[in-house]
Amino acid sequence: MVGPFGLAPKQTMAGRALPMARALVRRGHVVTILLPPWSNPDASGLRYSDAGVAVVNLTLPPHIPVIFQITLTLDLLGHLLTLRPDVVHCFKPKAYSGLVAWFFWWVIRLGLTRARLVVDADDWEGAGGW
Repeated sequence: MVGPFGLAPKQTMAGRALPMARALVRRGHVVTILLPPWSNPDASGLRYSDAGVAVVNLTLPPHIPVIFQITLTLDLLGHLLTLRPDVVHCFKPKAYSGLVAWFFWWVIRLGLTRARLVVDADDWEGAGGW
């Protein structure tokens, strides 16, 4: 699972993704949540297990505009590809998770993986949302 931000202070990942991930683990799946914790910099680099779910907060790069965003997106994609997942679930098709979904779609399209891509747009805000 790939989030657009950390578990706090926003609630999408903590309130929706983490419970879904825990339920998948209970059914025997291996689940990792990759988070770019720009919204919660104190979590930068923090990794732990929550009810069997591997929670990975990427280490935030130096905050230099544009370089920060590019580096964090590429780090997310790199971590994701290292995991060699069967299914990738990106929450909110915007910002970091949206870019990862777009890049991963190309990875699939180029035949570099047989993984499935799920894009969760249930609470998409702004144009095209509700």
